[in-house]
Amino acid sequence: ERTQALATANNDLRKSEENLATTLHSIGDAVVATDVAGRITRMNPAAEKLTGWGQAQALGRDLGDVFRISSAANDVAPNPVQRVLESGDVVELANDTELLARDGSRFQISDSAAPIRDRTGVVVGVVLVFSDVSHQYAARHALREAHSFLRQIIDNLPLGLNVMDAQGRYLEWNPAMA
Repeated sequence: ERTQALATANNDLRKSEENLATTLHSIGDAVVATDVAGRITRMNPAAEKLTGWGQAQALGRDLGDVFRISSAANDVAPNPVQRVLESGDVVELANDTELLARDGSRFQISDSAAPIRDRTGVVVGVVLVFSDVSHQYAARHALREAHSFLRQIIDNLPLGLNVMDAQGRYLEWNPAMA
């Protein structure tokens, strides 16, 4: 009877592990989980792709070895795992966070990190979720350049030009109009 109960518990544990692994692998965003020491315990395929590290290579490594980030404000961005462990709260990285992949590729990312708590509320690790937003950054940059180019054209027109909204309020004008 005890052997049967143990076999059932092991089977339930195996099914639960398979369900967790299937779910993790199905998530489109990159997901990395760590223990309280900041060592990687799980990683999904999206995280493998962005970091350039396979899960087998990354397991047990310090997050900072695999998830190398920098920000525009600092050369090195603060370690999100450390921030979560210190605060116990969900944290988001600053805008302009860049991930340096193992092969030297760089990706603009957005991300957040949250504590993993056991049933009693004790923090047992951190889960980091991030995604590649490089295309959005490139689109914003292109839009700023286009706006700057148009602004130069408008400012250098010899004729006065103004832009009004539907209510007839002036929104913009060039120096010749002023």
